Parts: sequence; C-alpha cells; structure tokens
Amino acid sequence: MGIQGLTGLLKRYAPQCLSRLSTPQVASMRLVVDASCPLNRFIYGDDTLPHRHIYGFYLMIKFCQHFGIHPIFVFDGSQRLALKQKWEHARRQQGRVKITHSLVYEQDRALRLDTMVSTMQSLPLDLAPGTSLRLLDELEGTPPPVADLVVGLDAELSQQQQDLEQQLRTIAIELRRALNHVGDTSKYTRTVRELSQREYEVAGALFQQELDHVHRELSLLQKENNRLLASLGKRSLRVTTAMKEQCIDFIRSLGYPCLICEGHEAEAMCAHIVEQGHAQATVSEDMDTVVFGDAPLIRHFFAKHQQILRVDPTTARQHLGLSKSQFLDLCILCGTDFGAKIHGIGPIRALSLVREHGSIEQILPTLDPRKYIPEQGFDYVSIRKLFQTLPSIPTDPQAYERQAADTALTNYLLHKYAIDEGQAEQQLKVILGSAHHQPDDFGPNPFT
Repeated sequence: MGIQGLTGLLKRYAPQCLSRLSTPQVASMRLVVDASCPLNRFIYGDDTLPHRHIYGFYLMIKFCQHFGIHPIFVFDGSQRLALKQKWEHARRQQGRVKITHSLVYEQDRALRLDTMVSTMQSLPLDLAPGTSLRLLDELEGTPPPVADLVVGLDAELSQQQQDLEQQLRTIAIELRRALNHVGDTSKYTRTVRELSQREYEVAGALFQQELDHVHRELSLLQKENNRLLASLGKRSLRVTTAMKEQCIDFIRSLGYPCLICEGHEAEAMCAHIVEQGHAQATVSEDMDTVVFGDAPLIRHFFAKHQQILRVDPTTARQHLGLSKSQFLDLCILCGTDFGAKIHGIGPIRALSLVREHGSIEQILPTLDPRKYIPEQGFDYVSIRKLFQTLPSIPTDPQAYERQAADTALTNYLLHKYAIDEGQAEQQLKVILGSAHHQPDDFGPNPFT
C-alpha cells in the first residue's frame, strides 16, 4: 500500500517531482529492485502458467539485458518488522476473509445465473395470472395477499406452468437469501455487492417476462461473474516462502545479485543501497520508499500498458516546503503500512497541518477531539523511528555486481519450471515494442 494518497498529493502540490519516462531513458542504469512488487504482480497477473513467478522474473531479466540495465534484487526475509507484522496481520486477515466469502458467493452466483439462463428457455410459455406478482413478493420477502394465494390455488395450471413457476420461485428464494447476506461489508467486496444489485434487477425483469432485456443483462452478468471468479481465485492465493526461494535460486543462477532483508523492509534496504552509491534508483510500487531516504523511486517498471513514473523525494520536499522530518510526519498522518493514523485527516489536511505547526507533537493539541480521533494503536513515535532507521547492507562492492551465470543450473531450472524459451522470446518482443514508446502528456489520470 505505501503512503495513502501521497501520489495524488504530489501531483497536485509538487508535480515537479514527478516525471514520466520510457524505458530507453533508464537504459544502462543500476537499479535496485524491491522484488516483492514484481513477484506479487507475476503471481496475481494474467498469466496462467503454473510457475509464472519464475517466468515473470525470467522475462524481466531478459528485458533488463536488452536495455543494458543492471538489476540488484532485494527480497523480504522471513523475519518481518514486529511493528508491521502486528498492524498488517489484522488488516490482511480481514482482507482474506473478504476474499474467501466473496469467492464462495460468486461461485453460488454462477449457479444461480446458469439456472436463470436455462429457465429462460421455458419462458415463452405464459405464466398463470398473478404469478409475476407472487414471484416479486417472494424476492422481496413479502407474504403475498390472501387473494393472490386463492387465485394461485384455484387456477387450472398445466404441469409445465407449475414446473416453471416452481423453478422461478426457487430462483427468487435463493436470491433473496443471498441478498440478505451480501450487505455485510466485512465479508463481501463492493464489486460483489454492486453485482448483486444488478442480479436482483435482472431477476425482477425475468419474473415479469421482459425477455429481451433479461437475455442481454444475463449475458453481461455472466461475463462479469466469470471475471470476478478468476480475479478472486487469484487473490485467494498466497505468496509462499517456497516461491520466494525458487525465485532467488533462479535469479542467482543467472548471475544477478540477490539480497535478503531480514528484520526490516526490502524497500528500506533498497533506499540504503542507493544512498551508498551502489545503485541509482529504487524500483518499487510502494510509495513509502521515498520516505526511507533520498533515493529516486521508479514505479511501473516492466509493467504492461503503463509508462515509468519517476518520483524524486528531494524535489518533492522542496516544492512542498517541508524539511525531511516534516515530510516524514506528513506521511505518518496520511497513513502508512506500519500503524494506525488519525481518523478524519486526509493527505490535504495533513499537509496543511504540518505546514502550519511543523510536527505531530505540535499538531495534536490543536485538533478537535470530536472530529479527529487517533485510531487504536496510533504510535507515531515508533513509526517515525522505523523510517529513520535503515537496515544494514553488504559492505563488499562485489555483492552488487553480476557474477558468472551457472548455465547448467539455469537450463535445469528452465526445464524444471517448464519455461519455453521460444515462447518467452516472442512475448519479450511484444513487451519491447511497448517499452520503446516515448512518454506523452500526463493525461486524465496517469496514477491509476
């Protein structure tokens, strides 16, 4: 996540620190890579290969070789920061609960939509009088009027009509039960809830035999349902220690430096490596990278359909009119991955407060306690100390240099992970064609 809302804030108040680049503009540079970012992108991306994490790094390294870029990879170790582990655990657990419930809900929805589609084939058959109203009442959970019940009992229905009404009634009951649960925002994503409203509207149209509208909307719903199933299925996966170790072994077989950051954040080690002159910029998607030091941040590197965004923290502070310590306090107020924030304070308000008062200590006594409430666990002192402390890095310059590749081991791993070098070369050509595209104007929103 990084710093909440920081990119938008910089775009508005310090756009001079942001620049868009094409890959040739970073050619021949030494870049230190926060490896968790591409690893997550490879795992949760569009590729369906069983070992797409290895395939992704293989393509990324080939990409770097083409442009003469020297990458240094830094992976998070097994020993995480206690501050982040405590704060992130609850948030990630909540996210996993939401993904799990949403995935099951979409699987059930797929069955309901299939039932609606099959029932559509019978709907040219006229329903008995009052059936549509009874079905709508069932969907709403409203008991039908007694008169409607009498009509339903006395009507002489064909067996086909009775079967059809029962099918539709089952759809109404199951959908109503599902809708009663999906309102729980702690268990279901907003997209799932929004799709449920559309499903409700389609069911209502189905019961009223508005067949042209239903056919069109059902087709759209099924496409969206399939997309959500694929997305939620990927998001339910977890990056494992074994996956990281596989990536590290593979990268090292190609001779590239691969460091492991224990007890701190990989992006903090990246910032330290740049600070000591072993690299020129950090490749990461986490904006908290710019808080750890003065290292320029490269975002969207080797990303599909996005040009590189360079963020210069020194220029950012200058144009915001903040010292290094004030910029740190601004980011803490915006919200970080390492602890709670003050409810009610967004990025713009945070900037105004820091400019006016200078530090969080000076800000707190001025806040209206009815409007601005520190969340449980708001420990700005510990967060501040974390950002001001960088992890140790290797002192031997050779640790950052490429070594001779172990060709035999690389070939073995390519075979083990079923990576087709010919297929990779073809995909690389497509990626390179896009990478040579020159930067243009920012456009409506380059940060999405």
